[in-house]
Amino acid sequence: MYICLCKGVSERVIKACLREGARTVHQVGLICGAGTDCGACRGVLQEMIEEYEEELEGGRTHLPWVAPA
Repeated sequence: MYICLCKGVSERVIKACLREGARTVHQVGLICGAGTDCGACRGVLQEMIEEYEEELEGGRTHLPWVAPA
C-alpha cells in the first residue's frame, strides 16, 4: 500500500527506512522522500514510527539474572 502518494513511497519502503534507523518523519523523508511534498502522509508516518518503536520495546527480552555459582 502506498503511504506517500506524492513520492510513490510504499509501506514496505517506510518499514525498510525504520529498520535502517530512521526514527523521525524528517529522517524517513531524507532516506526515501516520503512526507517531503504536500505533507498529508506525515501523520501516518509518525504513527508507523511509534508502532515500530513499540514493537522494538516489546520484542526485547531480558534474561533473568542468575547469581554465579
